Amino acid sequence: MATRFRKSVKIAPGVRLNVNKGSVGISAGVKGARVSANSNGRVTRSVGIPGTGLYDVKTVKSGKTSSNQQIPSGDTVGSTAALPREKKTHFVLFLVLAVIFVLSGFYGLADANYSGGVLCLLLGGVFGFLAFRAKKKNKATS
Repeated sequence: MATRFRKSVKIAPGVRLNVNKGSVGISAGVKGARVSANSNGRVTRSVGIPGTGLYDVKTVKSGKTSSNQQIPSGDTVGSTAALPREKKTHFVLFLVLAVIFVLSGFYGLADANYSGGVLCLLLGGVFGFLAFRAKKKNKATS
C-alpha cells in the first residue's frame, strides 16, 4: 500500500499552493480553466465545462529530461551557464518567488497583518528551499 500526502492552500483568489510528497506546485485559474506548474517542471492546463465533469487536460511540459543531455564545451561544470535552460529557469523562478514572498511577509508584519506576514514568510522559506534544492540537483546532474 502506497502512502500519499497532498495539501492545498488558497494564497489568493484563484491561486492555490499545492504540496504533496514529491513536489510543490502552484495553480491559477477559475472554474473551468486552470493552469498549474510544479517543482518537478510539469506544466498542465485544463479546460472544461463546470458541473458536467467534462474536462480536457493537457500536459504542456512534462518536466522529464533525458539523462544524456550534452553540456556545451567550454562551460564550467559548477556554473549555472553549464546547465540546460529549463534547469536554470526553475532555479531562477523559485529564487524570485522566494524574494517576493519574503519581502511581502516583512511588509505584512510591519503593517500589523501578522497572519498574512507569517504565511508569506513561510512561503518564502519554502520557495527558498526549492531554489536551493534545484541548484543542488543541477550541480549533481552536471
